[in-house]
Amino acid sequence: MPVTKGINIGKWFTLEEFSCLYQKKSVTLQPNWLHMVIRRLNNMPTDAEYIQAFRANDNATITRFYRQYREDTYSYVLKDFKIRLEEDREDIFQEAVTRLWENVQRGKLSKETLTSSLYVYFRHVVDNVTKEHIRKQMHYLVMDIENERVRDVDNVGMEKMHYTEDERVKLVRRAVNEMGTPCAPLLLGFLWDKKSMATLAEELGYSGADSAKTQKSKCMDKLDGRIRKLLKSEKL
Repeated sequence: MPVTKGINIGKWFTLEEFSCLYQKKSVTLQPNWLHMVIRRLNNMPTDAEYIQAFRANDNATITRFYRQYREDTYSYVLKDFKIRLEEDREDIFQEAVTRLWENVQRGKLSKETLTSSLYVYFRHVVDNVTKEHIRKQMHYLVMDIENERVRDVDNVGMEKMHYTEDERVKLVRRAVNEMGTPCAPLLLGFLWDKKSMATLAEELGYSGADSAKTQKSKCMDKLDGRIRKLLKSEKL
């Protein structure tokens, strides 16, 4: 067993676990524990030191936080949320760091109130920021669909979410089809077939174009919710 100078291995591993690691054997570890060990091996600041840096606006240490957490955040939001464009991943990372800084400045986060590792805490912040990003894009999508009459959902709304044309068409069409009557036939006729409200009212048995339009507005609101559920359940 080697002597690891300056590192208290017992803080993170049992002797058996560390022996397995040293011999490159399989061992199950909590991800945040491994993250802490890697950080100490690379002489990175502790959680308390990072929190103090955000409180004191210590730019040098905050820059180290950026370097340590950026690529991990990029990989996470790409894998778990399918945020494909690097500029969006960077926006999410920057917003998450800003919220972390604000929480420290407001006293909401301190080394005394931190109940997990900073790695886990920051991951929760990233989760919230990413979900907000997706909700905003879905709002734009539904608004654009109605305004643009979908154009077969091409180059509208979901372009900002980095879906291919086929993915955009399939997602919205699936959401519409799952809505059933009265929304599915009404939205398919309006969005894809580009029929007028008067024509749809006659075909679907509404009393007039205004009645069909009122129902269409209700269905568009439901479509928004349906798409959000699909994204949440499948992390498309």
